[in-house]
Amino acid sequence: MWLIATAGFSASPELPSVEAEFPFPVYSQTVRVVCPTRSDAEKVRLRIEPLYDGYQRAVSSRWDDNLFESNFEMKKHLEDYGMKGTFYLNSNDIFYLKGQDYRPTARDLIEGEHSIGGHGLSHPYLSYVNRNRMFQETAGVRIEWESAVDDPMHSYAFSFINFRNPLEGDLVQRNIINTLERASLYHLAVFKTFDDHLPSDLELSIIMPPENADLETFKKAVDWAYGSEELRTRFPNISLSMHAWYDTPALQYGWDELDRR
Repeated sequence: MWLIATAGFSASPELPSVEAEFPFPVYSQTVRVVCPTRSDAEKVRLRIEPLYDGYQRAVSSRWDDNLFESNFEMKKHLEDYGMKGTFYLNSNDIFYLKGQDYRPTARDLIEGEHSIGGHGLSHPYLSYVNRNRMFQETAGVRIEWESAVDDPMHSYAFSFINFRNPLEGDLVQRNIINTLERASLYHLAVFKTFDDHLPSDLELSIIMPPENADLETFKKAVDWAYGSEELRTRFPNISLSMHAWYDTPALQYGWDELDRR
């Protein structure tokens, strides 16, 4: 005898603190599980897992700024470990490029299923600019780089890790969330504090301590991330971060430190 267990699922979780002004469509799905015996059917428990095929965690990486040799070296190290990276870029006219053209480099970086993300046109303290400038910084960097490399951009990383200020607090973070969604940037590589302050329906990859933190601090953060049930269910993707500065005067570590991580 074959018994059928039926369950209904909705793609919409409980409402976040900041709801999207232009939300994705909500749909329902019915899953039918056929069991060979009544005993098997009574044991069935259906739930939505965070990742495919029963995986508990995904690992990605966030690398900021329009760096030349360092980003290429980072890409090589990631590929040695079978990993992918997202390179978060400023405008091709950013001051620190001093007129150099980053477009050929960006096209080369995304080869091999790597991706680019937005980091603001001018590397701004985003919570300190006016609301029109917020949109210019976020939507503008997406338009510029999608046009330049013919590849979609849906992820953003805050320059200076700045998404709120002491004066405006939740208000400015809410405005930033709405601005990112209007710019069709629905994913962030960011510290968990972003969600702790103000949950939203943006997708998050929780970043681990950056390159200037020591290995012990990094290990503690990874242990926390792997042990957190909240991260497993809500934010299963954890991310290395933040600059490809290894083996440069900007950092006390060489590339062997990255390999240990």
